[in-house]
Amino acid sequence: MELMLVDVNKDNWQYVAFLTTNENKIPTLVEENVNGNAYTMLEVLYRKELSMKAIVIKDGDTYRAVGFASYGPDEDNEGKRVYMLRRFMIDVRFQGQGYGKKALALVMEEMRKQYNCEEIYLSVVPSNEKAIHIYEKAGFVSTGIEIGDETHKEVIYKASR
Repeated sequence: MELMLVDVNKDNWQYVAFLTTNENKIPTLVEENVNGNAYTMLEVLYRKELSMKAIVIKDGDTYRAVGFASYGPDEDNEGKRVYMLRRFMIDVRFQGQGYGKKALALVMEEMRKQYNCEEIYLSVVPSNEKAIHIYEKAGFVSTGIEIGDETHKEVIYKASR
């Protein structure tokens, strides 16, 4: 079996849309720690500078979607161009099997190849300890910058080459 990134396309978008991090396995537009995949796919359609990839397991001739990532250029508060991992998720049914760590490395490699970027940023809900653990193991460190408001806060993390 091989874990890989593939373009989201007309043949696989529905599988990706129904992946979820919700414990009850029912996908929603906004999930506990991330926006749902359907929301993000729509965002990418309207923001052409963004990219999206399905995270899939290839076993022989069979492909199975296990996660989803969206990334691309953005601007920080000072108008500086930065590169954001906007969405990264592994379906609840596939968590705890090592896919997150491997997929994150693939996405970061793809971003560096596509954008030739030295730094990659992401934001994460402080209570999402599993994600923070994976991000820190991949080299992300908290910048201490918080975004959002009292109803929904996220912390910005940064990984440098």
